[in-house]
Amino acid sequence: MPSLSLAVVVLAFLGQSHSLSYHTCGSAMGKVHSMYIPGCEFGDVCYISKGLTKPIHIRFTPSTKTQQVVTVVHVKVGWASIPVRLTHPTSCSLIPPLPLKRASPYEYVFNMSIGNSAPSFTGKIKWELKNEMGAGLACVEFLGGIR
Repeated sequence: MPSLSLAVVVLAFLGQSHSLSYHTCGSAMGKVHSMYIPGCEFGDVCYISKGLTKPIHIRFTPSTKTQQVVTVVHVKVGWASIPVRLTHPTSCSLIPPLPLKRASPYEYVFNMSIGNSAPSFTGKIKWELKNEMGAGLACVEFLGGIR
C-alpha cells in the first residue's frame, strides 16, 4: 500500500492548469472544475515513481458551508476496489481557511509520498473529498499507477 503523507492547502483559484484525462464521479455538495498532477499534464495514465512525492490539485466549488474536509481514496485494480489508508485524511486539522464558504472556489492540494516498498500497479484511482456529514464535495477518477 502506498505510503502517503498529507499537505492540504485550500486556496482561492489562481490561473489555469493543464489536465490529465479524468472524469468527475458525482458530488452531491460541490462541483469539480479541474484536476491536475504536475508531470502528468497530458495523457491517459499518470505514473508516480517509488520514492517520489507529487501533488494532486483539485479545483472545486462547494455548494454548502463546510466545517471539515475528509479525503477518501480507492484504487481499482481488475475487479477489486482497494481503500488507500491516508495518514491525515482530515484536511481541516492542518490548514485554514476552514470553514469553506458556499459557492466560493477552492483549490485542494495533496502531496502523495510514495514509499520505495510500495507495490507497482496500474489502475483506476477514485479521489473523493467529503464534508463532515460524509456528503461529496468533489470526486474525480483517473488512471494512475506506481512504477
